[in-house]
Amino acid sequence: MQAALEAEVTEFLGRDRYQRAATTAQARPGSRNGFRPVTVKTTAGPVTLERPKLRGTTTVFASRLFGKHVTKTNALSRW
Repeated sequence: MQAALEAEVTEFLGRDRYQRAATTAQARPGSRNGFRPVTVKTTAGPVTLERPKLRGTTTVFASRLFGKHVTKTNALSRW
């Protein structure tokens, strides 16, 4: 799950971690600004993830996997 979050941020910004220059023409302004720990409840038990923080962006980043304030997976919502 952590790798998926990192891939989403890389796609959102248009560049890899620690890279300043944009790799695509659609790259957005902004940079990574550390992490915020968040615990997500899964069917296998609670998992602590490091949700990336961004600064200097013109658009708010929201993960397609977890949204902005999601703390449990969809599998738990069905129960």
